[in-house]
Amino acid sequence: MQKLISSAALLGLIGGAVLSASDCNDLNTSNILSFNQVVSGMSVVRDFEFGTDSDRNIHNTTDLASYFCVYGIAGTTVVNGEWGIYPGGPSSSCGTFNTTNWTFANRSMQLVATVNGNYNGSTLKAGDLNTGQITTQDTYLPGVSTSGGNYKAYAFEIDMQFPNIPGAWPAFWLYTRDPMAIPRDASEIDMLEFEIGLNGQTSQDAAFATHGPGVGTPTYDLLNTFSIYNNGTNWATTHHKYQCYWTTDYRYTYLDGALLQAIPFTWTSHGGAAIAAPQVIANLAIGPFGSHLASNYPASMDITHITVWGR
Repeated sequence: MQKLISSAALLGLIGGAVLSASDCNDLNTSNILSFNQVVSGMSVVRDFEFGTDSDRNIHNTTDLASYFCVYGIAGTTVVNGEWGIYPGGPSSSCGTFNTTNWTFANRSMQLVATVNGNYNGSTLKAGDLNTGQITTQDTYLPGVSTSGGNYKAYAFEIDMQFPNIPGAWPAFWLYTRDPMAIPRDASEIDMLEFEIGLNGQTSQDAAFATHGPGVGTPTYDLLNTFSIYNNGTNWATTHHKYQCYWTTDYRYTYLDGALLQAIPFTWTSHGGAAIAAPQVIANLAIGPFGSHLASNYPASMDITHITVWGR
């Protein structure tokens, strides 16, 4: 029987204790805390509710610019072998949001991938697409005082739906805000990632990798060796909630409230100093995999909210 985390063990972790082998018991999965149980009693640090309705708090790109920046690598060139260009930067310290790649419906925001002026009208190629992305102005690091707060643990949630097209690479992740912070390392938390078309991956393959020298061996794990969860669900057909609970020494992955993985993890960039604390990033990348067709665009990643809790 697989080793599972009991409610008592996870509650202990919430209090800051370190998970050990003795904390795991052969228990029914009903004894594992849901994400809602984990965040119960935590402080809401940020609650970004996107949409034009009056009860939302991020109604347009002006509101967006009060709390978010464009991706730090935004500009006019292709990066990371991607097909899309991230527009909007760096005309100012935070860049500029346009109303084509960042759009708003009544109760959601769309990060939109569109064909740009580089397209010759016949064969789509790398650099022929612009695509939306957002990064928080605040940073977050458990146990370290940053602009996002001074908490021993954080929880993050995005409610979103992504396009099921070849090359779609939607992501919600944590990465060092200042890429020039030395000595920065590979510390990174992918709170969700899909790479449709890469090595046969589809919209059923939800990836939740944890990167860097501070990664340990999972103590509870429903992911495969590539950090992918596939239970046969097509995750692109509707909205889902992708969640992460992060302490000073552990990362917990949740999907729609259910625990998928518990893994030891320490953020080691710049020795865990505040200068290398990560920002929250949400983006619709278009990867160099799959068959790209101009007729697939515009394509949107639809986000209803992003919430951050602290404890």
